[in-house]
Amino acid sequence: MDLALIKELERNPLASNSELGLRLYASRNTIARRVQTLLSQKIISISVIRHISESGTGTMAYFFINASGGRVNKVAEALSAQSQIDQVNITTGQYDIMAFGKFHDNQGLLEFLRTGVGGIQDVAGCQTMIILAATKTDNPLFDEHLAIPGESESPLCTDELALKIIDELDNDPRQNHTVIAKQLGVSRQTISRKIHSLLSSQAISIATYVNPMALGYQTLSVILLKVRPGAIDSAAEKLAGFSEIQGVFVGTGQYDIIAFAVFHNTSDLSALVRGKMGAIKGVLAHETIVVLHAVKSPFGILV
Repeated sequence: MDLALIKELERNPLASNSELGLRLYASRNTIARRVQTLLSQKIISISVIRHISESGTGTMAYFFINASGGRVNKVAEALSAQSQIDQVNITTGQYDIMAFGKFHDNQGLLEFLRTGVGGIQDVAGCQTMIILAATKTDNPLFDEHLAIPGESESPLCTDELALKIIDELDNDPRQNHTVIAKQLGVSRQTISRKIHSLLSSQAISIATYVNPMALGYQTLSVILLKVRPGAIDSAAEKLAGFSEIQGVFVGTGQYDIIAFAVFHNTSDLSALVRGKMGAIKGVLAHETIVVLHAVKSPFGILV
């Protein structure tokens, strides 16, 4: 039943236990217990994602970092303590650590590089990739619902009550509207209208994220591609068409494209890199990184 329940929660994270029970032919209490188990065992995470303008972040970047010998864990922990950093992975390959951060603007990113990364001892090198566009972000595993600047013109609900509601949803996205209303001293109808407005205007989104290890995927990899000018968009689209690929972003820096993929084993990874990727025209070079351990995750699921 758990797999069916996960699929229903991916489809609609806000479905009530009663609704889920009707669809899965189970009692409301059974559904409530199973959801709680999935959450407590970190098999899934249900999270509120704030729109980029709502959260005050306009620049997103990946950082590829090398640490001095024997200091990888120390550097990774120091990075994870930085408020701007949402994700930190210890990896194999050319880089020891991969991190993801969100910043108010490019000046904020520059300041982070100067004092954030620059202030961490034992950082031996850092490559930065600023995200310019998202080609594929539709899989719940990797879809952070990041709004790339310029992609959304939706009006945002930013009044004081709306912000308080978002804070309540951060604590528990599935909590009953009656409970939120009682906490904030307004009617249930007001809360329901506000949440509907926040979702419909894309000020926030709520999504279910699944731990790939719980579904039998043993290898989480990051693929970096250097592509010939003029072929970047077509290469990104081609890569996004592969079923193994869960997310594709175009960015600046040493590489033009960053992609995320999950595999049952390293043989499947090898088949993608040595086989399917050979059909992508314009690729000049690529780097494959395997994630060994997630030190920090924005959704509470650590690989």
